[in-house]
Order: sequence, then structure tokens, then C-alpha cells
Amino acid sequence: MKTPFLSLTNGGILAILLGLIFLGIGSYHSGKNDEFLERGLLREGRVVSHQKSDHSPEYVLRLMTNVSHKVTGADMQIIELEVKDRDFEKAPVGSLVKLVLIPGNPPRARLAGSAKRTNYRFSYVLASLCICLGALMLWLAWHRHQPARTQTTHTPPDSKKPIQNQEAPALATLSDIMEKQIIKNPLLYDGPFEFSYSAEKTTVELKDGSSIRISHYRPITELPKVLADKDLLHVLRSAQSDWTLVDTIKTGQLALSFLLKEKHADEKTDQFFINGPYLGLLYRDEIDTGQWYSFIRGIWKITPLSHTIANLTSGDPDLARNAAFEILNHPDLTLIASLAPGVSHLRGAIKDTPRTGEFADDRRFITRAADVIETLASGNCYCQVYAKTSDPPDILVKKGKFTLNTPSILDIGKKEDKKTELTCKHCQKKYQLTEHVGSYVPYYVWEEIKVALPPEKASS
Repeated sequence: MKTPFLSLTNGGILAILLGLIFLGIGSYHSGKNDEFLERGLLREGRVVSHQKSDHSPEYVLRLMTNVSHKVTGADMQIIELEVKDRDFEKAPVGSLVKLVLIPGNPPRARLAGSAKRTNYRFSYVLASLCICLGALMLWLAWHRHQPARTQTTHTPPDSKKPIQNQEAPALATLSDIMEKQIIKNPLLYDGPFEFSYSAEKTTVELKDGSSIRISHYRPITELPKVLADKDLLHVLRSAQSDWTLVDTIKTGQLALSFLLKEKHADEKTDQFFINGPYLGLLYRDEIDTGQWYSFIRGIWKITPLSHTIANLTSGDPDLARNAAFEILNHPDLTLIASLAPGVSHLRGAIKDTPRTGEFADDRRFITRAADVIETLASGNCYCQVYAKTSDPPDILVKKGKFTLNTPSILDIGKKEDKKTELTCKHCQKKYQLTEHVGSYVPYYVWEEIKVALPPEKASS
């Protein structure tokens, strides 16, 4: 596909070049214009004669003046000066005329009164506008091509031709699964008890040549806190082990409970770690008296969905807040509802977060994300969660959750209160928000607007 000539990139480059040309023209003419004003000498000349002819120039004055460039020097010469008709009439023979003069051979001069500075500021303004416009066009071109860098190639099972797809949004899709990585050597340690943690390998080499550092061991019982249920089930089924999970087990929670109950897995021997986008499952135990053995059951690339859950439960305020924003603003409500099995872990992750202070907003956003997940999973709409808050209506409209029916109007009974009507974009319920003036900021009271059904016609 050919790139059109008049693209944002080419247009931006042309605009910048045009701005530089205007800048050069303005600088050149401004320098020429300043020649008399910056280098000229103020002198007086006595009119010796003047003439008016039928050919150009029509008016010429001959003046006697000092053309020496030294202040105390004297070099009296007669020079000719072209003037306009009005200046010609004001300079009779014998009169003194003020001049701006540049000595030379021959010297150049002009009347002091006509030595007006021509303003070339417009050239500079035009040059600045062109350069700024060009920079903006180049930035837009760069920003437009950013998503193309994250394109990946997927080959559908029923097609031999690869399809170019853009990288999935923050929470991906329900069909994504954890991709298991191929490990060069899963063995971490096999030896006597007298080993230190430095003797155990801390990096795992992958088949593609990259490596993953192992750190922050966590018991396997905490896996549901960081993985979506479908990802948890996939990890437990695809781990390198002698675990037997029958096909009737359909959820990750049930699979993990089964392994722990049947003693196939134990929180002391089976652990996991997370490093960036990767999750690893470990087995570390004393297999014989004084003999220890540890190896990697598997390493998987975390799906965006599980990565969001891991951030929510990470204990890092910044990561948790950003993950909550992703959930609250994600358009796939079915995907959000699928997170319901992990809601208890989300609420448990913030139980120690202060209700006031700098982390109060983090707690509020994560709690709202959990409320939205539960509400959607129960078959209700997210607007029921927002109807219990005091968010300003303009913020909700900007987020795309609601549409504005009518602009704010003053309540007839209480002129300090304003009423606004909103419609939920998902379930189309209508709400009336009444703004009340609080001690510092206004707060809003929600009330659902019941739609009256038309009366049934009497049967004839």
C-alpha cells in the first residue's frame, strides 16, 4: 500500500520548513531595516540646492554635511538625497535638515524624520505558527502509528493465512488463556540440606533465550488472589506433575481445593512467584532425610485479565488504583462479571487500607470495582452501584456511563439545589440527581425516575 504524499508526516515537515523560511525572511529584512537605525549617525546637513525634474527621481536635495564616522572628526562633503514632495517643500535652500547617515563611498543618508522602523513581527508570528503546526502534525503522525507497533500475528485454526490484529485492550477477552513457556532446565536444586538460598538457582532459562528471575515465593493457596478462575484451572491442569484432575472439575477454585484436600499439593511445598508478565509454579521439599529437591512445575505468561487481578491484590496503591480504573471503565461487562469468584480477595486486599488520608481514594476505587463486579454477576446493571454514590453527573457522562437528558435546573422549592436527569447507557434507566450544597463541595442524591405505563384500554 502506497503512502499518500500529503500525509501528516510530510505535512508536518513542510510546515516546519515553511516556518523556517518565514523566519529567515523576517530576520534578513529586519537586519536590513535596522542598518540605518543601528549603525547610522545622526547629522545635520545644510541644503545647498534642490531640484525638481521631469524624470525620476523628481525631487533631489543637495546638502553639505559631515560624513566623518568619528564624533569629533570633520569631513564635509556634498551629498544628494532623494526625497518626497512634502519633504522637498520643507527644505528650502540654506535650511538645516536632520539626517541619519552612514559614511561610505559614496555615503548613504535619509531624512531623520523618515527613518521609521518597519515592523517584521508578523513574519516571526507566522513562522512560529507554521513550526508549531508542523510539530503538532508530526506528533499526531507518531501517535497514530503507535498501536501498529503492538500488532501481533494470529493464525486461526481453520486458516493458513495469518491475520494481523491489534493488541487486546487492558483486560483482553474471555477466550485468552495463560500461555505456557518452554523451559530449558526446570531443576532448581537437588542436594543435601546444607544448601543456602544462594546455591539454589534464582533464574530460569526459557527456550527463546530469555530468562526469568525467581523471587517472592508465595504459597499455592494464594493463587486465586492473583488469577482469574479460568486461568487458575488452566495452570493446575497444565502443570508438570502427577496431579489427576477429572474432567468434571470445571472451576479453578474447585480444582485447587481438590488438590489440597487429597494432599496432592501443599502450601509449604508448592509455591508460586510472579515476575512482570510471568507466573511460575514451584515444588520445593525434602524428599529424603537431608536431601532436598526443587524444580519448576511450569511458567506461564499471565493474561491481561489475571494481570489486572494481580495488581488489585498486590498491595501497591498505584497498581491497585490503575487496575480498578481498568475494571470500572472496561466496555465488556460480561468479562467484568466473570471476575466475581475473586471479589472476596479484592475486598480482603484492602481491609488494612486506611479509610482516611492519602490512601482513602485507593480504597474507594477498589471497593467500587468490587461492587460493580458483584452487581454485574448478579444480573443487575452497574448503574445501581453509581446510584449509591455522590459522583458529579458531568464526570459520569464523560466516562460514558450515562447520557445527559436535560441540563441542570434550579429546584423551584429550593433555589440552592439543582436537578439533573441522566440515563444509563446500559439498561436505559433514568435517574434524577439533586445537588445539595455541603460544607465544602456539593453532594448528589439519586432517585430513579419511574416510567409510567400507559393505561390499559377497556375491553369492548
